[in-house]
Amino acid sequence: MALGPIIFMGQATTGRIRRITMPRSILKRGVCLAAMTLVSTSALAQTSLPTINVGVPQAQRVIQKPRAGGVQTGLRLRSQNPNLGQAVTTQAITAPGFGNNAGREQIFNNPTGQAVTEISGSDVRYIQGSPQRTLSQTLKFSPGVSVTPLGGGNEEIISIRGSGANPNARPGGGRNFRNQNIVVMSDGFPVTTGDGYTRTALLDPHSFGGVEVFRGGSSALLGNYALYGGMNVKSYSGEEIDGGEIASEGGSFAYVNNYARLGKKYSLKNFGDLDIAFFGSDVRNNGWIPHTDSQAQTGHLLVKYSPNTVDHLTLKYMFNNTFAEQNGPFSQAQFAYNPYQGSYGCPIAAVIQSNNPLCVVRTAPGNGIIGLPGGQPQSNPAALRNQSYESLGIHSHVLQHLAGVRYQHEFSSDTVWSNQFTYNYIGTLSGVQPPQAGGFGGPVNFLGPTYNFDARTDITSNGTLLGHPIRHFLGFIYNDANTTNTTYANMPNAWYYGVRGAWEGKINSETKNFNIRGREELALSDNITAVAGASVNWNRIVGTSYYNNWQVVGANYYKQVAWGNIGFTNTIFGRLQNKYPFDLAVDKTYVNWAPEGSLTYRLTPEVTLRTRGYGAYSTPAFESLTNDINGAGANTGLKAQTSIGVDGGIDWTPHETTKISITYFNEWFRNELLSRISPYNVTISYMDNVPKTIHRGVETGFDVRPIEGWRFYGAYTFYDFQYAQYDDLVSPLNSGGKSYYFNRANYRLPGQPSHVLTARGGYDIPHGDLKGLGGFLEYNFRSATPTDVANLVWAPGYGLLNANLHYDLDKKVGMFKSMNAYLEVSNLIGTTYAAGAYTISNTQLNGIMVPQPLLASQGNYVIGQPRSIVAGVKLKF
Repeated sequence: MALGPIIFMGQATTGRIRRITMPRSILKRGVCLAAMTLVSTSALAQTSLPTINVGVPQAQRVIQKPRAGGVQTGLRLRSQNPNLGQAVTTQAITAPGFGNNAGREQIFNNPTGQAVTEISGSDVRYIQGSPQRTLSQTLKFSPGVSVTPLGGGNEEIISIRGSGANPNARPGGGRNFRNQNIVVMSDGFPVTTGDGYTRTALLDPHSFGGVEVFRGGSSALLGNYALYGGMNVKSYSGEEIDGGEIASEGGSFAYVNNYARLGKKYSLKNFGDLDIAFFGSDVRNNGWIPHTDSQAQTGHLLVKYSPNTVDHLTLKYMFNNTFAEQNGPFSQAQFAYNPYQGSYGCPIAAVIQSNNPLCVVRTAPGNGIIGLPGGQPQSNPAALRNQSYESLGIHSHVLQHLAGVRYQHEFSSDTVWSNQFTYNYIGTLSGVQPPQAGGFGGPVNFLGPTYNFDARTDITSNGTLLGHPIRHFLGFIYNDANTTNTTYANMPNAWYYGVRGAWEGKINSETKNFNIRGREELALSDNITAVAGASVNWNRIVGTSYYNNWQVVGANYYKQVAWGNIGFTNTIFGRLQNKYPFDLAVDKTYVNWAPEGSLTYRLTPEVTLRTRGYGAYSTPAFESLTNDINGAGANTGLKAQTSIGVDGGIDWTPHETTKISITYFNEWFRNELLSRISPYNVTISYMDNVPKTIHRGVETGFDVRPIEGWRFYGAYTFYDFQYAQYDDLVSPLNSGGKSYYFNRANYRLPGQPSHVLTARGGYDIPHGDLKGLGGFLEYNFRSATPTDVANLVWAPGYGLLNANLHYDLDKKVGMFKSMNAYLEVSNLIGTTYAAGAYTISNTQLNGIMVPQPLLASQGNYVIGQPRSIVAGVKLKF
C-alpha cells in the first residue's frame, strides 16, 4: 500500500505530514544575543511519519533513506534484510541531513556534505571478527586514511589525506611523536589537547561502537588543528551492550589482550532514563624486535542520563597507562641485512660493537652531562659514545586521564542548547625526544605533565526559510593547555632501563584557543541540501624554553668514572663549566578563519552526489617555535598552516548488497609544516614552512555482497602530493658556511605512498547448523614512499596477505547469549617490510647532492610485524 498525496498549504506532498509549531518568544528561546539571532527565524518543525515499506517482489532491491545528519558513504551499512528474496522499497521523504533526530544530534555527527567514512553497527562487528591489536586494524578500512606505528606500545600516527606524513624525525614517547593536524574526539569529547596533540593509546579499538572519519579540511566545523580532517570515536552504549561481554585474544610474540564490556539501559518511573556503559582492557606484548616489550591498561566509562524528555546529561571518563620499550628506527643497511636485530650482539652495550653497521645505535655522553662531537677518544668520558637502545634503556611511560560532562537542553523540538566541559591530563613519567640543542647526543629523556581544559557551548535551531527547512548552528570553544616538560641526558646502566643524567632543558608553555563557529543548512528541495559555514580562531602560544649551557674550558684533569658494568680511569680534555641556562621566551598570536560550503544532491534514491569547498588551518606547537636548524633557538617566524580545498563525490547504493563511494579531492596548502633533520647536527630535528604544496587524490570505499554469504569489503586511495614552491636549504658540515638551496617544485612530499589498498573477501555460511562459520583473505598494500625531500631515498612498498577463520554462534551457549571465536594468520607469506618511514635529511658536497647509497646509514624505518598467529574468543552474557 502507499499513501496518496496530502494537500498542505497549497502544496501536494507524498507520504509526509508537516506539523505547525507556534513561534515562541525570543527571550524564551534565546541563550545569548548571538543565539537569539539564530533562532529568530520562524520555527516550523520537520517531522515525518514512520518509514513506509512497500513490498515490490519483482524489484528485489532496497532504496534507503539517508541517516539523519548526513549523506551515505561507501562503508556505511544499513540494517540488512535477512530475506534477500523479499524486496523492500523505502520512500525517501526528507532532504539529505534532515530527519527525525537531526536537530537533536550534535552537528558533527555525519555532517551533511562532508566526505565522511562512517564505520558503525554491523561494520564494526564484521571488522572486530578479527584481531584488533591497534587502531590501524579498524581505520585501514577507511579510504583516505593510513596508520603508521611508532615503534612501541599502541602509539600510532593517523594520516588523513597526508596529515601524518611528517612526524618529527624519530619514533618515541615524547610530544613531538603524537598526532597533529587532525582533531580527534571520543563521543564528542575532544581527545586532542589545546596545543594540538593527540595520543592514540587512549583509544583501544575493542571499545569502538563506531567511528566517523572526516576527510579533508574541517576547521569550519571542528576549529583549530583540523587542517586535514578529524575523527569521532563512538563507544558502545549500555543499551547496545545490554549485559556484558568478556573476551581474550592472544598469540605470537606473547601478545595478549583481555577486555570486558558491561552496559545496561534503565528506564525508571519518576527517575528517567539511565544508560551506563563500561569498557576495560589489559594489553601486553613482547614485540618482534628486542627491547620493544609493552603493556597498557585502558578504561572507559560513558553515562547518559535523561531525567525528562528535554534535559540530557552525559558523563565521560577515559583512562590509559602505557609502558613501552623502544628500539629503532633502522637504517637502510640494517633493514636490508638485520631488520629484527636478532644477532651480532646488538642488545649488548654498543661500545663493544660500535663499528657494527648491522645494529641500531644512538649516541650519548659517557659522563651523562655533555658530549663532545667528532674524533674524541673513547677514554674521554665527555665523548659521545654509540649505545644500543637496550643499554640506554630508552622507553616511554605515559599516564592519561580524560573526564568530561555535557548538558543538553531542548527548548523545543526545534532548538537544542549544549554545554560541554572536558579535563584532559597527560603525565609523561618517561619519554623519548630529540634534544633541543647539540652536544647532548640523542635522544634525551623527557617527562612532565600537560593539563588541558576545554569548554564549549553551542545552540542548534530548526526552522523554515521561504518555506524550506533550515538548520542554524552557532558554537563557541575555549581551550587552554598548560605544559611543564623537563629533559635529561641519557646514560646507560646494567639493568637496561637507563639512568637520567644531567638536566638538559625545560619547557613551560601555555596554548590557548578561542573559536567561533557558525553553520547554516538549507533544504532547497526534498533532494538538495546546501550548507554554508565558517569559523574564526584566535590562538596564543606563550612560554619559556630553557636549555643547559655546559662548556668545556681550561686544563685537563683526571676522574674515576663508572660506566655500565665497566670501571676505568679516564682523562677529560678540559673542565666542565655550567655558565648559565639559556632561556628563550615566546609570545606568539595567530588569528585564522576558514569557510565551508557544500551541495548534496540525491539524484535518485540510489545515487547521491556531493561537492564541497572548504578552508582549514593549524597553528604550530610551542616546541616548533623554540627549535631551529641549529637546535635551541628562536623559530618564531613559523607561520600557521592554511589550506583551501575542493572535493566531490558520488555515493551509489544500487542495492542493499552493493555500496560504492568515490571522492576526488584537490587541496592547496600554504606554509605546510615539514619536519626536518638539521644538516649541521643529525640529532636535531626542527620544523620548516613550505610556501606552497598541492595534495590531490581519489578515495574509494566498497562493500559488495554479490551472492548470499560472500562479501568483498575495503578501501583504495590514490595520492599525488607535490611541492609547488620550496627552496630547500642543504648545507653539510663541511660547507664552509656557504648556503646551498635546491628548487623542489614538482618533487613528491616525503612520508606518503601513492597507493594504499585494503581489500577483504570472504564467505560466511548463511544458514543451517554451521551458520556463522566462515573465513576471509585480506590483502593490504602500500606503494613505495619517498623519505627525503630530494626523493633520493625510498622506503620500499609492500603487500601483506592475512587469512582468517571465525565462527559467530548467535545463540545461547550455556550461561552466555552468544559466542564469537576467530583464528588469524597475519603476514601469511612472511614479508619483511617497513611499516613506517620518517623523513631524513639530504646533504650536498660543493653544490652536488650526495647520492642515495651514501645515505644508507641514516635511520628512518620502523620494521613491520613478521608472520604471526592470533586467536580470540568473545562471550556475551
